[in-house]
Amino acid sequence: GAGGVPVAVAMAGDISDTACRVFTRSLTQAIGDGVPVADAVLRGRRAVFHARPDLLAPAEGADAVGGSGGSGVSVDGHSADWLLPVVFLAEGLPGSTLLADTAAIEAARRRCHLLDLAWEPVFCGRGEFVGAMDRLLDPGDNLSVLVACTGDPRKSYGGMRLLRELAARAVRAGRLPVLLGPFDDDPPVTWERLAEEIRDRLDDMRGYLGLPERPDRLAAAAPSGPRELARAMRESFAELVADLPDGDPVRASREPRVVLLCHRVDKWLHVLPELFDSRRGMLGRRGLGVGEHKVPVVLTGADEGDLASARERLSGSGWAKFLPLRRFRADDEDPEDILAYLWWLLNPPEQTPVYAPKRGTDPADWRDLLRHAMRNAAIYDEEELFGWAKAARAFFTSDTDDDILRGYTRAAP
Repeated sequence: GAGGVPVAVAMAGDISDTACRVFTRSLTQAIGDGVPVADAVLRGRRAVFHARPDLLAPAEGADAVGGSGGSGVSVDGHSADWLLPVVFLAEGLPGSTLLADTAAIEAARRRCHLLDLAWEPVFCGRGEFVGAMDRLLDPGDNLSVLVACTGDPRKSYGGMRLLRELAARAVRAGRLPVLLGPFDDDPPVTWERLAEEIRDRLDDMRGYLGLPERPDRLAAAAPSGPRELARAMRESFAELVADLPDGDPVRASREPRVVLLCHRVDKWLHVLPELFDSRRGMLGRRGLGVGEHKVPVVLTGADEGDLASARERLSGSGWAKFLPLRRFRADDEDPEDILAYLWWLLNPPEQTPVYAPKRGTDPADWRDLLRHAMRNAAIYDEEELFGWAKAARAFFTSDTDDDILRGYTRAAP
């Protein structure tokens, strides 16, 4: 299709908000389950009106979303447009096409859960970090080290959550992430302590992945300093990958490598001064230490002291990138914070209704009220956010999308 989009799905007429969400979620779930695209569209349509025929069209006077305005034809008072879903396929693409590799999806999902990378709430924003992570994972790109810098040493602004999301992205790209942290308390402040933290993490990963134990080569290397420890880490990471079974997604990938992610490096008081040292340090043009291939490294920390000095010294180096990690922007021209709040409200925890703004209301009428309610939440406060939306009935509607989807799943497994 034009612009490289192979499939487009549209509605022939007006539909309600809830119907739009239920259709889309059922459609994408079916695609992820390996259902051909044409059948997935039918599943989406059936899910909407299986238990709630009132969702076929908005009630009289209610808002609607959808295509060309509809034909006006109705069945029992409801729009008949749902009987005619519109699917556009690229030339040569049959309706029986599978759009997802279900084996790869399931393998990545299992590994993310195994490594404790699947966390709530749904991740949103931080696009600059996701783009930089893709560069880190590209063996042909010079970028090897990514640092998320917070301006306030007392706050991490979701730094650990960011590392988990980037680690999950590495899993989906066929890499094996080694995540050190959280280190808000009791950080490793000597090379020996850092070696111990790494060894413990590798032992845990071997246990989770069902891999054999290996001798500890890190403890002996730690007293020699960062360069020798980095070399031992590379060797330990290589052993970890080599011990994976032949059918493992990492072994089967184009770059069967490890990605190292570290939390709050600014708290590694006795380690940080040498971390970026060009001659004796642990990090350099190949990421972790020196070797034939790049071992990408992602760090978070407060932009002060030695970390701020490293940022100034390495600015423009090409292999290290420092990006500010802060509270979501509250700029009305680019309301990053409001978009995040809305995304969380549309993807709630279990047993919590979905909340959506009423169409026809001006966001300016409720935007500042929401910001005021969330002013003390550094990133996300579930109780404050959903409590506010529940009380703001003049501006928000709610519905139990999950109950509708579960009802259809039980009826048509």
